Amino acid sequence: MFPAVATGAQNPEPGMTAAAMTVASTHTTTPYGVPSPVDAPATGIAASYGADKLAAQIQEALARCRRLGHREPNVTLTRPTSVVLAVEGLLQSAGLAVRVVPARIGGCSVLTVRG
Repeated sequence: MFPAVATGAQNPEPGMTAAAMTVASTHTTTPYGVPSPVDAPATGIAASYGADKLAAQIQEALARCRRLGHREPNVTLTRPTSVVLAVEGLLQSAGLAVRVVPARIGGCSVLTVRG
């Protein structure tokens, strides 16, 4: 029986049933903090996602677009903020213009590179 019906509510509003139901928390905290951009490529979340490999893939994609004759290729990457900051540092050290903005998803950022 739905909780809204069990409490004696007559004709509950849509969504009221979901609001009355309890949900077990599935959120777990990690034992480590988010790494700073300086040490992100070597440790933490960025290392597990392979920031160096993502940066290499972006550089290869831009080079391929240039070889094919595309004008102003644009590559976008959405990942957790620590990974995006690590990739941003690697791409900036390679001499590319990088733009980072917050994503609509919490804890994530969007990296845009124009070639």
